[in-house]
Amino acid sequence: MAEPISSDKIPFTAEELNRRFQNSPRAYWDWITGLDWDTIRANRELTQHDEDVREEFADTLVYQEVLRELLLFIKQDHKNWDAVKKAIAEAFKNHDSTGWANEFQAWANRPDVEKRLNNPSGLSKPDMIDLLKNMPLPNLKHISRQYGDVNVGIVGAGVSGLYAGRLFDWLNEYLEQNPRCDSDGNKLKFNFELLEAGNRVGGDRSPLAFTSKLDLIFSVFYRTFQLFQDVGLYKTAGDAEKAKSELEAKEKAEKEKDSSLQETPQEDKPAALLKYLMSSDLTPSFYNDIQHYDVPHRVEVEEKDPEKKKEKEKKEEEARKEKEKKKEEKRILWASYKYLKQQVDDARAGIDDGPPDDTSKDTFRISTRCYGDVPYAYVKLGADKLLRYAFDPFKYLMRYNFHVGYEVLMKYESFSVREFLTRICKFDFYTINWLETSDAGTGWFDLAFTEAVIESFTFDTPPLYVKEGSTQTSENTTLTPETNWYCVEGGTGEVIRRLNDKVSGEPEYNRVVIGMKLNRDAISENEKMEVYLKGDSHQPRKYHTVINTTTLGCASRMDLQHVELQTGQKAAIRMLRYSASTKIGVKFTDPWWIKKPFGINEGGVAPSDLYSARMCVYPSYNIHDAPNRPAVLLASYCWGQDAERVGAMIKKTSPDGEDVLRDCLLRDLARLHHDPKAPKELKMGYDDVLAMLRTKYITHYSYDWNHDPFVSGAFAMFGPGQYRKMMPHLQRPTADSRLHFVGEATSNHHAWIVGALESATRAVCHLLVKTGHWDLVDVMLQEKNWGCLPGYDKNIFFWQYVLGLLPPGAQANGQQLEPKMDPEAKPEAKPESK
Repeated sequence: MAEPISSDKIPFTAEELNRRFQNSPRAYWDWITGLDWDTIRANRELTQHDEDVREEFADTLVYQEVLRELLLFIKQDHKNWDAVKKAIAEAFKNHDSTGWANEFQAWANRPDVEKRLNNPSGLSKPDMIDLLKNMPLPNLKHISRQYGDVNVGIVGAGVSGLYAGRLFDWLNEYLEQNPRCDSDGNKLKFNFELLEAGNRVGGDRSPLAFTSKLDLIFSVFYRTFQLFQDVGLYKTAGDAEKAKSELEAKEKAEKEKDSSLQETPQEDKPAALLKYLMSSDLTPSFYNDIQHYDVPHRVEVEEKDPEKKKEKEKKEEEARKEKEKKKEEKRILWASYKYLKQQVDDARAGIDDGPPDDTSKDTFRISTRCYGDVPYAYVKLGADKLLRYAFDPFKYLMRYNFHVGYEVLMKYESFSVREFLTRICKFDFYTINWLETSDAGTGWFDLAFTEAVIESFTFDTPPLYVKEGSTQTSENTTLTPETNWYCVEGGTGEVIRRLNDKVSGEPEYNRVVIGMKLNRDAISENEKMEVYLKGDSHQPRKYHTVINTTTLGCASRMDLQHVELQTGQKAAIRMLRYSASTKIGVKFTDPWWIKKPFGINEGGVAPSDLYSARMCVYPSYNIHDAPNRPAVLLASYCWGQDAERVGAMIKKTSPDGEDVLRDCLLRDLARLHHDPKAPKELKMGYDDVLAMLRTKYITHYSYDWNHDPFVSGAFAMFGPGQYRKMMPHLQRPTADSRLHFVGEATSNHHAWIVGALESATRAVCHLLVKTGHWDLVDVMLQEKNWGCLPGYDKNIFFWQYVLGLLPPGAQANGQQLEPKMDPEAKPEAKPESK
């Protein structure tokens, strides 16, 4: 048995792990899957902070990259180190900042510092923070300050653009009460212009909604459709109930404060958080031309015979116990990876397959016993357990000790999910295809394994158990409650509307940016960044700073050759991968799926391998609404290659011109929802369900992110190696630290609105540094104001700002010698030292 992790904060350093396993992914895998998690769980005291793994992961990458570049400057590239000192001297031109450089050089040459700097990729985040604490820097209070008007151009009026505008408005409100003036009395003020290419606010998070041209019948239906047919889903973790209570308390306080609230328009009341149901046992599934319901449909007849009634109640009780048993198995699975590993090892070896003619666990007949391709032992075990076998060791380790887990996970940063499952887990081609079909969009397993592991924390965070007798009540007490999900009443459109109402001024619509330019020679600070607009390219807009909130796909169409992009930024704009995504909402005469015989009244999703309905999502908010009003079903939600193929059928004039897509979708919905095993009197045959759908269909609306010219991609999903090599550069300004790239792709939270908000905060803080007002960064990030910025460290933030000042000829080289890793290699045996 492998030795357990101790309760020390960092039980295994990078040096020790590399010494033991010599960078062999196979050796690391054998070690991490052999750890005795039962022993660790039972004996480990709670001694560390419960980190947000996604934020810790991204922060560590950024810190390591900054230190790597500083190392290159100090040790190898003295010419560019001179450029760094020159840039800092310019930033501190009103004060003598030359003395720090000698202190910095002496500090970097200290043996203890030099040893750590020589291998920044082997440092944990606490190591780097400790290193940065003693790093000599100029007095940050002496950065040259700018007063008067600071003019900012914000490209894009999506969530991040509007949020940046709101932050500037707040800063101006604060400066009205706490003015910053120079000797001539010029007051600091931030002016901004929002340049939106489209004709509305919201960007790629705008809600889809039916309009009057689509025969809108009830105004309540518009609210209902917006509520669910969002181009975005809100996640609230364990404190979501608290957030909901705060909203209710705020509403109550407003009523007490203003007796005339009865005359206030309905939309001005605080929006409610509504419970979002992620899963249900009542939803169907469809794979390999086979339809399946977990709960069979029967003709309900009131049973009067006492014996038969008792038998019926007994079966219902058995079903309830089976459901509870599955929940308990999931809990045990988390508590004992050793048990899961043994199950997978047995399945790989063909142990405990059961009788040779047993196919009871192969619902969709995909196994070799049913003339399919997947080994029956794997099918019997289930796709969920096989994926947990691959992901859970890293998730366990990062939850118990992030810094060790990070080191181990990054040994596989060049692996795609498919490659990891093939070369490390030793799953065959057909099994991997089945896992992808069951769990993700087609083609998603070609994305980075590290991205997949980190993303999985969003939906499935392993609970953190502590030793019995500690501050918790028992050894099975979890510190991570089950994640709660909510949607906002009114949908994302309500969030956008309220945010837009809080931003001063109005965005300028139909302003397509075609290029930008840095003019270092401009006399005025407010004219150093030039923005060129379509149809007005001879009269550029001029700003002090530009915050670009577009997707990287849109940024790649702009002429950016004169903004001094760093090589890492150029590569990121061109290469970072975005996933395709499509949604189709269908308006029916009534919510037929809630009614009998379907009875899907607990929300959830219905997965399938159907062309147009890979994922059908049932609304959670209208379960108790009137059953005879029109209702909307998110009939199709696709990602990856599935979305690309459905997107080929979507028109800009949707639903006009989409007759083929509509007919295909209705057929797929009928295939998904019919039940060939149901009694005939329920009319759940395919022809019956299809006829019903055609009768109840009113209209539909389709949307494809890839084919929207102002979006060009749904959300970032990085490929192998892209996270480490490109992410830190996207979080760095460029063009004399006057151009900032903002959005979910540049954040720690890909695909989530919270990532867009954090990235906007980061850009505004960098602008405050550029203008010399570090104190305003501290004020803004106070908990009572806008709260902390994940990953914020003043020294790292300073160096990202300094590196963004450098012209192209003085930037670091991205190349770095890295150890070659052979996935099959085993570490050489070495004699134990005495």
